[in-house]
Formats: sequence, structure tokens, C-alpha cells
Amino acid sequence: MRSMNFDDMQLFVRVVEHGSFTRAADYCGIPKSTLSRRISELEKNLNVRLLHRTTRHFTLTELGEKFYERALSILHEVKDTQLMLDQQKEHASGRLRVFAPVMFNSFFTREITALCLKYPQLVLELRTPESSPNDISERRFDLLLNPGELQDSTLIGKRIAQFQSSYYASPAYLKRAGTPETPEQIAAHDQIFLSFQQSDSPRWKFDDGESQQWLELSPKFIVDSPELVLRLTEAGLGITQLPKMLANPLVEQGALQPLFNNRFQSSTPLYAVYHDRRFPSQKIRLMLSYLEQTMQQNIDALESASDENR
Repeated sequence: MRSMNFDDMQLFVRVVEHGSFTRAADYCGIPKSTLSRRISELEKNLNVRLLHRTTRHFTLTELGEKFYERALSILHEVKDTQLMLDQQKEHASGRLRVFAPVMFNSFFTREITALCLKYPQLVLELRTPESSPNDISERRFDLLLNPGELQDSTLIGKRIAQFQSSYYASPAYLKRAGTPETPEQIAAHDQIFLSFQQSDSPRWKFDDGESQQWLELSPKFIVDSPELVLRLTEAGLGITQLPKMLANPLVEQGALQPLFNNRFQSSTPLYAVYHDRRFPSQKIRLMLSYLEQTMQQNIDALESASDENR
């Protein structure tokens, strides 16, 4: 027995339902001769006679009746499955695994309430990666927030925002080691380098809007956690470059001091990363849209609030 054509099985069911090749052909929008040929091919592939045909009528054989019942059951199951998939696409539900660095925890704390109230069937599993984004391509996640350019070509990245970074040290460190007046003077200081990617070279970019330069570093610390960099800097262990949204609260408290009067700043892109380009689920598309609408304005608010207060 050769493989059965699913479309031919559907045509057979339509013929039986309409009780006529002519009416079934009209319903399916194909010539009667084509429909007759397709049913004959179905019988040939199954090596079974399904219909007793006369010039104007047909009757089901015993096997034809059994085949019709099974085929009808299969078509109903397929229809129910398609309906279920359509409902899943239209209504975000189930578990959504989101990996996000700790630096974005405050965003989820503030903003995620509205999303959860709107989609009560959505279960959010929020995780903080224990290692750099490079290392988690094999981990099970639906969406990953990735600071910096995407390194893994097997993943799909959509740019949703950007954040600004500047240079900081603690007052205690500056009192002990002195305050650098130019980027070049940083070479004589202890440096705490924040590495979003393992492939990041230890260097800093100094851009004042008119010119830019890169400074190669010999860091005392290389850290992939912004929170840890923040604590090391606050403890007086060196100079660092930090996202303004993280540093600003400590600047307001007097625990950190901006360098170069915030003259040199750099921008880092933020990507939402997922696996499947062709068929992202409704819940992933929903979260992508939500992040695009809210993430940048939240970052801007965190960065500008402290600037206005100083």
C-alpha cells in the first residue's frame, strides 16, 4: 500500500457528505473529472474499493463505510487541533521563560503588573543568567535580554532599547588615588571592567560628541555582573564605566562620583533574543511588543531623573 494523500481523504469525505460527485466538485471548486480521478487514485493507493459507482449514483462498500467513519474522525481531530493552535496564537497563555540581567529587575518590578493583569493565563518565569549571554544559547529560555551586540548567530535578536554609560569612582578612592582629568590618566588607576560578553576586549570608549578615542585597559577586575561592579566601585576598589541608570542612585547618595563631568558617555544596545525566526509564539511576540513600548522610556526616565536633580 502506497502512502495516502491527506487531501484525497478530505475529498472522499466531501463526496460522501454531499452524496454526489457533482455537488462535491462544486463545493470543493474543482472539476468533476478531477474529483473522480482523485478518488480513484485514493482507492489505488489504499488498494481498496471504497465506492460502488454507477453512471449517476454511488454506494459505499463495507470498507468504504469504515474508512469514511475513520476519515471523518481524523478530520475532526485535525480541525480541533487547528482551533487549539489558533486560540493559543490569539491568547497568550502558559509559561514564558525570560532571562534578564539583574540590572533590569526594577523594570520588571514596576512594569510587569499591567501585562499580568491583562493576560492572567500567562505565567512568567524570570531568571537571572549566572553567566554571560554567550554561554546560554543551549539553555531553555523563550526570551533573553542581551546588553551589547549579539554574539551567537544561531539566535535571533531584536533591538528594543539602548542605555548610556559613564565613568565613576567612589569619593574614598579619588581621595586616595587622585581624580583623573583626562582619559589617558586612567591608565595609572585601578580599573574595574564590566564585560557584558566574554569576547569583550578590556577597553573603554571615550566619546564627547565631537571626537572619540579608545583606551586599552589593564583592569584589576573583569566582571560580568553590573551589580558586582557597582559594589566593587562603591567599596573604593577602582574606576569603572557603568550604566547611568545603575550609578545614578549612588551618585545622588554621594557614594559614587561621576568623572570628567559626565563629558564622556557611550551607548550600549539592548536586544531581546529568542530562538525561532519563523514561528515565534504569541506570548513571545506579545512580550517583544511590550518591551519595545516600555523599556526605552523606563531607561530614559532612570537616566534623566538624576541628571535633573544634580
